Amino acid sequence: MKNQWKLLEKVIKAPRILLYGKPGTGKTYSAMKLGMRKDRYRSSITLTPETTATDLLGHYILEGNNGMKWNDGIAIKSWKLGGRLVINEIDHAGQDVSSILHALLDDVEFAELTLPNEDKEIVKPAKGFQCIATMNGEPEDLSEALRDRFPIKLNINEIHPNAIGSLDHKIASVMHDLKETNSSIRSFMELDRLINKDGVALDDACWAVFGHDENFAETVIESFAIVDSDTSHLDSDN
Repeated sequence: MKNQWKLLEKVIKAPRILLYGKPGTGKTYSAMKLGMRKDRYRSSITLTPETTATDLLGHYILEGNNGMKWNDGIAIKSWKLGGRLVINEIDHAGQDVSSILHALLDDVEFAELTLPNEDKEIVKPAKGFQCIATMNGEPEDLSEALRDRFPIKLNINEIHPNAIGSLDHKIASVMHDLKETNSSIRSFMELDRLINKDGVALDDACWAVFGHDENFAETVIESFAIVDSDTSHLDSDN
């Protein structure tokens, strides 16, 4: 099987990509960062059953004493600016949102929407608009119509090496040792922040992050001790 991360790097400019697989592998991080220029507009939304179509399309807001003003939703803003829209947990979309997603994710050549504002504004995606969706399940969890909107579907089941490389070297070593267990890049990034930015003691940080699974928390602490021991041996040899 081809390395999915290297494959993603090659197809990252495709208009619509679905990243699926186990949580904590850096799907969202990569969707927001990979292949992005600093000046390009990007936005993200995490769907829940309570997310509404107005979150994507827009709604009116009160503007002081000037009455109501239309405010574009996150998806329409991405459409207009030709940016990258990242939709997390797309499999959690309710029926209301799913119907809008079908239109938002149509081929850019003929995609079109009429906004529910006073002007009945007709909008089309600008050149460069792109959507990357993520989910922790399988593509089959989506409706056939929504699944078909994503010609590229990549199963991301390993943490991106660049994400691990951004960690403190000792934390990265521990994470590498535990890659076949209950490890998540989010958890280890938080561990890195607690220890190296907030100055929290190693044991306290490990229990704060992994304490919901006592056996794993102890395994992480033991792994740090092993890494420290190996580092000491290397220093002695040198």
